Amino acid sequence: MSTDQNEKKRPEIFSAGRFSPVQEMEVFKVTADKSVRKILLKRKDGKAANAFKAGQYLSLQSRIGTSLVARPYSIYTSPKLAEEGFYGIAVEDFPGAFAGHWFGQLKEGTTVRVAAPLGNFVPDGQKEIIALAGGSGITPFLSMAAAIADGELDLDLTILYGNTSREAEMLQEEIAALQEASERVKVISVYSEEKDKEAESGFPDARLVKKYARGDYEVWACGPGPMYDFLKEDLPQLGLPAARIRMEMSAVTKDPELLPGYPPEAIGERYTVKVLGLQDVYTISALAHEPLSATLERAALPFQTHCRSGVCGWCSALLEEGEVYCPSASEFRSEKERFEGKIRLCTSFPLSDCVVRLDGEE
Repeated sequence: MSTDQNEKKRPEIFSAGRFSPVQEMEVFKVTADKSVRKILLKRKDGKAANAFKAGQYLSLQSRIGTSLVARPYSIYTSPKLAEEGFYGIAVEDFPGAFAGHWFGQLKEGTTVRVAAPLGNFVPDGQKEIIALAGGSGITPFLSMAAAIADGELDLDLTILYGNTSREAEMLQEEIAALQEASERVKVISVYSEEKDKEAESGFPDARLVKKYARGDYEVWACGPGPMYDFLKEDLPQLGLPAARIRMEMSAVTKDPELLPGYPPEAIGERYTVKVLGLQDVYTISALAHEPLSATLERAALPFQTHCRSGVCGWCSALLEEGEVYCPSASEFRSEKERFEGKIRLCTSFPLSDCVVRLDGEE
């Protein structure tokens, strides 16, 4: 049976077997904090929340209008708090975004589905980490700091926290409390547009890493895409092996036409995508400048998606027909995946009509 995008019937939201384990959680408390809203989630059944490692993220899932969406948010609270059924996340409100605005406006008492904590941005034996954080990119490092204060992690953590000014710096109460709780946690404010005698000027960079590193260290970074572009050019001067520099995943570009290798003839085009692997066959419309994951979300088709950056691999699918563009910076497929014709929906932009088979179905 074939169903087009105008047909209202859709598979059950986040159907069993197609998503990682989920928890029903309630928005327990919402607190405004500069450009973000701190959201404390509590498991609805009163049980302990799924355990996580400091540095991991949650994937919040919901139906928004006629669409099914999932968005990742790093946990900033201690892993110990999960034992009481809680996670804390910081959500920015993006008024012009498809789903970001909705998640940014969550109200207390709202129920959301939360995928089990995911991600590999977790300490694994390091003794000293110099963390470079930009804006909300501080959240995974605060979770690490909390784990250090709780005795769960044995390492020294120095966070070089970049913002335009002190006024723009979020989660200041949490930062102060964690520094007070452990002498192994230090947070250095770095302002790009304001002079402050208690802060560094400029950006979190190699210059400041050299100033604050004390021993056998690694450099970890989390922030917006442009920050990573800068650091990839700046950090090699430290002379560290590549394995000692780690950058958290960043969402795929919203402007693929600006990247090398993108065919200009695809700009502004609209294509047809046939989706196989569900109970029915669905034919939906896709915009060339949007990744296929956004296309499936808008059509309310359930599929695995979590990191939205091509790293986790949950949205793997088979491209049976057609052509897609994948930015080189978002290419994380193995050689075997590429040979088999597998793509990752969150980093694949259609360049023609396509036939896609969701993973897990033959």
